Amino acid sequence: MTRLAPPRHRLRLVASVAALALAACGGGGGAEEGADQGSTPAPTDAPAVDSQVPVDPATVDTAVDSTGVDTSAATETTVAPETEFAPLVFAAQLAGPLSVSASGCVVDGIASEGAESWESVALSATHAFIPVDGGVAALAFTPGAACGATLDAAVGDGGILATPDSVDTVSATATNKVAASGVFSTTVFDVALGQSFTCDDATGVAAISPDGARIVTTFPGSPVEQFDLSETTCTAAGEIPLPADLADLYFFGFAGSDYYMGGKGTDETVYATLVSGGATLWKVGNPEVGAQGWIGWVHGMVPCNGGHCIVDTNTDSLIVTDAAGVVRAQFPISELIGGRRFYHEMHVGPDGAVYLVTSERGDDGAGGSKYRSDLVRLEITG
Repeated sequence: MTRLAPPRHRLRLVASVAALALAACGGGGGAEEGADQGSTPAPTDAPAVDSQVPVDPATVDTAVDSTGVDTSAATETTVAPETEFAPLVFAAQLAGPLSVSASGCVVDGIASEGAESWESVALSATHAFIPVDGGVAALAFTPGAACGATLDAAVGDGGILATPDSVDTVSATATNKVAASGVFSTTVFDVALGQSFTCDDATGVAAISPDGARIVTTFPGSPVEQFDLSETTCTAAGEIPLPADLADLYFFGFAGSDYYMGGKGTDETVYATLVSGGATLWKVGNPEVGAQGWIGWVHGMVPCNGGHCIVDTNTDSLIVTDAAGVVRAQFPISELIGGRRFYHEMHVGPDGAVYLVTSERGDDGAGGSKYRSDLVRLEITG
């Protein structure tokens, strides 16, 4: 079993660039979504990924000539029936000195089931922002155990912040300054002022700083770049150095004036780290498969419960550390939400709880795929 790749929006970024390069060179073909990203085995069954529906030879009608050669094309194929997604079932869990309770947020105004999953969600003090066709949906957000998000028609065009290019990831400040990024550009919105501008040079996955003064962009195999923001422009401000013991970056996020990073170390172990000035302050990782702190990929890092939370789809884990990065407890997320899913991102809400973006793939009944997405609230105590 191979290690799960990053969320699908990041794979689409790689696929888009590969397609452009092939076209420029006269090449053909397409990138396969869900390509192998490593060889670390996961201890639990991984969530389903896209694949072609196999054809049962018994259901294919053929014609044969006198030589026994098939002379007709397939006229009938079978496809899997449409998936009916089971609702999440929440249960509190205990591990070490900590407990975690989970609940789901009700989202109105955008579809939770469709041809694409929610792979990025940003939370501000008042809103949730989710990429959709044509831009970013702005939803009035109510935090708490009965959390909810409703499309806010007073923002943008009927609740949609329109972008010139497709959006793969979104990030936001507490005061509703939003960065919507994709393979071609990043659009920065100041929702309070009702204005926006586009940074053509800021491509990939963009994260906006908590003060809204800059964005940092990451792209597989490329330097981590930062751009200073004014009210109407972005200006390249150089690269952010990686710590010497981090060879391959998988994840980047702001931790105040420092940075969360996740990726493969020089010893081939996957680590989640806190970085300041290019130096590692602490890191969590274990070379022993299945041992506490072992990580297959870093899908999210945020401050939580006086320390830090790390989420990894591959190992089905929510890891909670103290302020110094020492592991306090590790939880199987599937037992919190009642099923094995992909965990895309994790954010801290205005109530201090952790909010997790999850999705599940199913069959659409026509030979393709459909997805169910949910925003889940996790409250950690102890």
